[in-house]
Order: sequence, then C-alpha cells, then structure tokens
Amino acid sequence: MVLFWPAVAAASFNGRIDLPFGVIVAAGVFGALPGAVAVLLLEWVGATRTPPSWAGALAAVALAYCCLRVTGLVRGAEPGWFLFPIPPLIELVLITFITSPHTRHAAGWVVAVAILLILWLTPAVGQPANPQFAKDAWAVIIGGAPTTALLWQVGVWLGRQSLRHDRRRGSS
Repeated sequence: MVLFWPAVAAASFNGRIDLPFGVIVAAGVFGALPGAVAVLLLEWVGATRTPPSWAGALAAVALAYCCLRVTGLVRGAEPGWFLFPIPPLIELVLITFITSPHTRHAAGWVVAVAILLILWLTPAVGQPANPQFAKDAWAVIIGGAPTTALLWQVGVWLGRQSLRHDRRRGSS
C-alpha cells in the first residue's frame, strides 16, 4: 500500500512522477515490512513446526511465478510488485523441505544471493530499456533486502531460542 499512492498520483497527472532515490528506498523499506515480518514469524515457528508438504509445493509454484514476472519472462503490468512476496515464499519453501535450522539458514543465504544476482543479470531489472525503471527497482531492493534480512536474522535467533527452550523442557 505504501507504493500505491505514487501510481495513483501518476495516473491522475497523466504522466510519471519521478521520486528521489531516497524516497523510493524508504518506500522499499516500508513495502518490505509485511513480508519481512512474515519471514520472521515463519522462521521462528518453523524452527519447531514443519508445514505440510503441499504448502511448500504451492509456495514453490507461486515463487516461480513471481520470479518469472520480476525477470520479465512472463509479461504483465508492473513486475516490481512481484518482488515483495518472494522472501516469504522462499522461507515457506525452505522451512517445509529443510528441517535443520542450520542447513536452512545457509540455504537461505545461498538462495537470497542467487536471486539478487539473477535480478542483476536480468534485462528486465538489471539493464532494462528504461533506465528509470532500473533505478526505481534497485532502490526498492536496496530498501527491502536489508529490512528482510534483518528481520529474518531475528526470526532465526528466536527460532534457536525456541529450540533451546524445547530441549531444556524435554530433558527435565
């Protein structure tokens, strides 16, 4: 919703409004917060409970679609909106199919770096025909990626605390 008002303003003026880079970075931070909180909660709860395999499979299909839309391989309006569901979908796939918290944490970093590299190398985001779109897309990523990573690490820490608490309770 944070990023919705510029589109409405642009439509009402029958043109594009170019916002400063810092404003778009801030919008990326606020736009990523719901997904980042979802990642935190999934990692925290996923440390002690595994979702059913069908949930992970559905998340994998949705993740593939979002990635195809962002990279421009599947056409449609505003591929940038499909950036925001990617981190929670990755987390849901990982907690479903990788039960070890340490392995999941390492795999999460590998997947996150791989997706950023893919985005960078993709013509739709990394080197698009419209340089303004590239600037806006990277501003959103620069704001959203660290926000998501920070809350993800908090979720990992909380998950490990939950595991320690469960082990202490089980040994008593």
